[in-house]
Amino acid sequence: MNNNETYEQKRRRLFGKVNFLPAYLQQLNKLLNIEVTADMLLSIVKTDSFLEQIDFDSDTLFYKETISFEDKEKLQRIVRSKLLDWNANYMMELTNVKECGLLPIPNLSVFNWDFKYEDEKSGIIVFIRQDKKEELVLDFYEEDFQYFLDIEIYRPIK
Repeated sequence: MNNNETYEQKRRRLFGKVNFLPAYLQQLNKLLNIEVTADMLLSIVKTDSFLEQIDFDSDTLFYKETISFEDKEKLQRIVRSKLLDWNANYMMELTNVKECGLLPIPNLSVFNWDFKYEDEKSGIIVFIRQDKKEELVLDFYEEDFQYFLDIEIYRPIK
């Protein structure tokens, strides 16, 4: 336990460890080309601190495009051409991040760009540069029996 951990953070950490962590790690391991273990995740205190510093919203939307979920080549092409730096350090966020913690990754090359629809149950994967200069959101969903992926890139207004 971190000395700065609040009661609420402790509650989320313990609840997450029991109820979400195994599935969270399983999803991360399907989505990444590296083996992810629980000790690689940021603490709840550090996760909260990082996320509190993020100021991305609809006003900071830099780019958005919807593509077919199956077109992973186009996804990678768009992301590579629109992001400031593919090789920057990122934080990876999935559902239950508040209970399990962010995952620092060295760059976007460790992501499995050929991921399957069922690899992330909620349909949203977020990458935030560790220097907070950019956020990449992959939001995928089914509509009328077709699968789509929204690519959104946010940059702070300064």
